[in-house]
Amino acid sequence: MERVGELYEQGEYFISALIMAGEIFREAAEILIPHLDASPRAKNAGTVVIATVKGDIHDIGKNIVITLLDTHGFDVVDLGVDVAAERIADVVVGEHPDVLGLSCLLTTGFESMAKTIALVRERTAGWPKRLPVVIGGAPVDQNVCEHAGADGWSADAATGIDVVRALVR
Repeated sequence: MERVGELYEQGEYFISALIMAGEIFREAAEILIPHLDASPRAKNAGTVVIATVKGDIHDIGKNIVITLLDTHGFDVVDLGVDVAAERIADVVVGEHPDVLGLSCLLTTGFESMAKTIALVRERTAGWPKRLPVVIGGAPVDQNVCEHAGADGWSADAATGIDVVRALVR
């Protein structure tokens, strides 16, 4: 998936190749995930609420992150795609997670990330410990992280797990 993304960014692949690769990955994951679930799971590392922000329906990367979080012992509350800031904040308040993860593949989602983080910060201001927020997606970088007010970021799933684990410690 990473290589297909690189080729897409370089203009060698078109959106159809990106979609096809995503479908192939999804089908492979459906075969592999039950076997991962049957393997010994790490002890509970914490709870992560995760969503693709309002205005974005891409979930391939988010779903990879969820699989990796699960195999690393995290309990995951997946809110899905195109999720409004208010819904995310409501679930965060109800679940009291250790980390909030927000995803977007479209640059138009950056403002939605910032709005969501601001609302979550407002609603959790009285918590004894500040809720760490991690953002991710191919176009996400340090500038987006700072703009949105997140605590960490990752452009890929494998690095994202490291970021979440570091913030939970």
